[in-house]
Amino acid sequence: MIAIDTLPSSEVNEPVYRVILARYPQIHLFERVSNPQDWDVLYAVESLTNPRLRDEVGDIRLVPSEDRVYGDGASWIMATFTHLPVDRRGGRFNRDFGIYYCAADEAVAITESSFHRARFLRESRIHKTTQEMRVIRAHLGPTTLHDVRHLAGHAIYHPDDYAEAQQLGYALRNAKSFGVHYQSVRTKGECYGVMRARVLSDAIHWRYLDTETTGLPDENGPPDIVTLGITVVRNREIAASFEFKIQPQKHISEEAQSIHGITNEQAAEFESFGAQWDQIAQYLKEQLIVSHNASFDWPILLDHAARYNLKMPIISGVFCSQKASIPWAQAMNLPCSQRGPSLDTLTEALGVENLREKSSGIHGAEIDSQQAARVVETMRRSGTPSI
Repeated sequence: MIAIDTLPSSEVNEPVYRVILARYPQIHLFERVSNPQDWDVLYAVESLTNPRLRDEVGDIRLVPSEDRVYGDGASWIMATFTHLPVDRRGGRFNRDFGIYYCAADEAVAITESSFHRARFLRESRIHKTTQEMRVIRAHLGPTTLHDVRHLAGHAIYHPDDYAEAQQLGYALRNAKSFGVHYQSVRTKGECYGVMRARVLSDAIHWRYLDTETTGLPDENGPPDIVTLGITVVRNREIAASFEFKIQPQKHISEEAQSIHGITNEQAAEFESFGAQWDQIAQYLKEQLIVSHNASFDWPILLDHAARYNLKMPIISGVFCSQKASIPWAQAMNLPCSQRGPSLDTLTEALGVENLREKSSGIHGAEIDSQQAARVVETMRRSGTPSI
């Protein structure tokens, strides 16, 4: 038996990856709670009318109140701790309590998950099936974990017998450890077994996207992107924003220049779309992309990726905030076109600071992505339906 007080520590503060079956839904009750004190009341009220709630949420009593997490993406984290392992053998470090197993690298997470799914299907005598999986990217830390990476060859790394590793897991859990940092058994790489939910966050990601272009679509196809803005939102707060200045292949129309203020001479000095794609793709990967005018912005981005023969990253989805806000705008008697209310209309109606006023009304991709983030997050915090 390993004495846990002899184990070194590992300081962790980085993105981590976990692969689960796509059929597992979000537990929206966790998403709707912003104040932990509201949980017990909301759970009691909901359970009166929803008999399936206990099956979805699991046993919340398995998670100490100080370790529970709520808000955006919380369900992907909490579900691991409120449900006991389905496999009778348990996980490597657990049998009858939850651990959030994840990896520092997405490829490692996929390899680990593939092994365990294949073994489960083989033991279940399911010889041919198709299963859709979901990659969850969360943030781990800053936290301190117990480090067993140096114990390669020890019985805790046995490929099939988890007895020694589970003994260590129980000792760590009893000591209120935040988890264990270990080597993957199935491939080259590192894994984490997180034992307390509160050190995990940001399991759902919102990226607000906006483009400024050479003009409108015409008989020659979509316009070219001149600037592309991305605003990062974590836990309903703006965390960062970026603007990519892109050299267009098409001429910028006078009307477009009057909107975003960028001339053809200025744009000629920008870098090409292809040269900046790797960085752009990293910001989009596995994220929920929110664009106020998604029917315009998203097809143009797809066109550019195809034109440059670039691979689109896997994303969580595309959300059009303009279209989604139509019912609320109509109920509030706001000006609303067939496409939906303008960003300016929503900004004024919600009393949100208008960032464009600081730039003399000029549209900028970064500013507009920030403005969309401020508007949508205000609507979400107020509980606006459909947002």
